[in-house]
Amino acid sequence: MKYELIDLQESEFDINDFEHEIKLGDFWYYYILCDNKPYLKVGVDLKMPFDDAVIYNNHLLIGDSDKVYFVGLTDLEITEIEVEMYFGYFVLSKEAVYILDGSGIIAFNDNLDEIWRNHSLAIDGVTFKEMLDNEIMSISCEMDPPGGWVDRKINIKTGEVVE
Repeated sequence: MKYELIDLQESEFDINDFEHEIKLGDFWYYYILCDNKPYLKVGVDLKMPFDDAVIYNNHLLIGDSDKVYFVGLTDLEITEIEVEMYFGYFVLSKEAVYILDGSGIIAFNDNLDEIWRNHSLAIDGVTFKEMLDNEIMSISCEMDPPGGWVDRKINIKTGEVVE
């Protein structure tokens, strides 16, 4: 099965075409096609500036304010993860998902089992810069708002700062 996240306004489908619905909130919806057919709509609360959704290994991952939801697209099971302060970004690789939040990073393997957490990286936001190799992620950490950004490198296997 091939899952795809779509913008309903730019599609040929209507809100009532979707086979399944999950309500995590009532204001904003994410829409998923399965093999190019309307499959799932997921409602969340107000969409905030950093909120986002991605598909990863047959899961819909939704960053929503101070939570992240993993929605199994084959079984529609939901796992809720609390993040520190606020959700920031998803960083995806073949082997892992990294959730960047207000103070750090949470890493999950490709089965979405938690590998590690490091919430001593920032006091008001972590942003992704680049993957430097198979083990190092370059990030920027807000340490003295506004504008006190510090670049760091993280070992993606352990979550430890290496520079």
